[in-house]
Amino acid sequence: MVLTRNQAEVTPKGYLEKREYNSFMVLDTKSFLYSEEKQSFGYSIEILNLIRVACMANKMCLDFKSSFFIDIDIYHKAINSVMNNKSFSDSELEIYFETDQKKEEFLTFSRSLADLENEFYLPYEIDYILLGIDMAAYNNLNEDKKGELSDNYGDIACDMRLKKMEISDFILKAKKLIDDIKQ
Repeated sequence: MVLTRNQAEVTPKGYLEKREYNSFMVLDTKSFLYSEEKQSFGYSIEILNLIRVACMANKMCLDFKSSFFIDIDIYHKAINSVMNNKSFSDSELEIYFETDQKKEEFLTFSRSLADLENEFYLPYEIDYILLGIDMAAYNNLNEDKKGELSDNYGDIACDMRLKKMEISDFILKAKKLIDDIKQ
């Protein structure tokens, strides 16, 4: 089957969406004789995707020097069991569900971080004061000047946060913005 760039695709979850040309993979399932084989194969792909996400989570934790780790070995065994329609032993089930708990622990933690995103940033006005403009002078700026300052400051602040700009260079540029806006 050939897919074009603008073709709509139905995801395994049933949602219709447009996808980028290389954002998905097409697998030929004609060789499956029974629908159960095809279904098992699809579940194996779901497990592979989970392994991919767990590896990303593990890398993130490693980068933060955390000892947290999701052991994915049981998922490799799960692929084999699903493809061969074999159940897990009790000990394998225990490892599987312990890993499921570990996965949930990571999800709970990551959701709490997402909830903190807005709390992690301070209003630019705080930075402006620390860079040398007093609140009265800032409040006397017209809305256009405030907007211009915010836009220009936001650009360089983003570069600094993403380490695309040295902090010392950022401070010089930010102070120049403040000095220029005060005139």
